[in-house]
Amino acid sequence: MDFHFISRDVVIAVGRSNTILRARDASVAAGATWTALSSGKPSRWHWNAVGFLDEQRGWVGGSYGTIIHSSDGGDSWVTQNNGLNTDVDILGIAAVPSSGAVFVVGTEGKVLRTTDDGGTWDLLNTRTAQAVHAVHFLNAEMGWIAGDLGHVLKTLDGGDTWLIAGAGPDVVATVRTVHFVTNETGWFAGDEGMLYHTTDGETWEGQTSCGEGNINHLHVDPVGLQAWTVDSHGVICGWSSGSLGWSLEEFSNSVAMNAVKQWEMDFPLALGNYGEFKRY
Repeated sequence: MDFHFISRDVVIAVGRSNTILRARDASVAAGATWTALSSGKPSRWHWNAVGFLDEQRGWVGGSYGTIIHSSDGGDSWVTQNNGLNTDVDILGIAAVPSSGAVFVVGTEGKVLRTTDDGGTWDLLNTRTAQAVHAVHFLNAEMGWIAGDLGHVLKTLDGGDTWLIAGAGPDVVATVRTVHFVTNETGWFAGDEGMLYHTTDGETWEGQTSCGEGNINHLHVDPVGLQAWTVDSHGVICGWSSGSLGWSLEEFSNSVAMNAVKQWEMDFPLALGNYGEFKRY
C-alpha cells in the first residue's frame, strides 16, 4: 500500500485487491473522503506503489510487472508496455519533476526509467539481482535504491550508473525505505526496526527505533527538521532535529502502517491496512 500527494488536498492511495482511491479533502483534520477509481484490472491485481510528476501525470505499479498510467489525475488509467515478465512485482516508484523522469523498482533487482511519460521504459543496470523495495531521488541526478540483504545503491547521474552506498556487509536485513534531504544527510530503514542515519553520505550510524516491527516507510520533511517512521506493528515514531532519538508518536492498534508522507511542511499523513488513515 502506498499514497501520493498530488496537491495539498488531493491524494491518490493504492493497495491490495485492485484498490485505487482518491481523496480531494486530505488536509481536513476530521478525515478524508475517499472515492474508488477504476484501473480496468480484476481484483487479483495488488498495487504497491504510486507516483505523480504533476497533478495530471501519474503511475501505479504492482502485481505481474504491471505499470499503469494516468494523464488526467487518476480519472482513467492505461497499461504501459515495460518489458517485465509477469513474475516481477513492482515495489516502488519515484517521479522526479525536475527532470521528467520516473523510476520504477521491483523484485529480481529490476529498476526501470522512463523520460517520455512511459512511452518507453529502459531497464537500468544496477548490478543486483535482489529485490529492490525503495527508490528515492533528491534531484534530477542524485538518487538511491534499497532492498534485500541490506543493499543500498546511489546514482549521481540520473540512474545511468549505480554505486554501493550501504552501511557495510554486516547489515543483511531487508531495507524497505530510504530518504535523503541533502546529498549528505539521509536515512534508511527496514526489517526488525533496523534504522541507519548518515550526515556525510558515506558513513552510517545505527539508530534505535521506538518500535520492534519492520519499518515499512520513513519520511523526512523538506528541510530535515522532522522525520517519521511507520511499521508493521502499527507503531508511528517521530524524530526532530536536536532530539536524543526517536520517540513514540502513536500506536495504531496493531494495524500495520505502510506509508507516511506530507505535503510540503503540513502535518504528515499515515496510511495502513484496512484503510487505516491518520493525520497527526
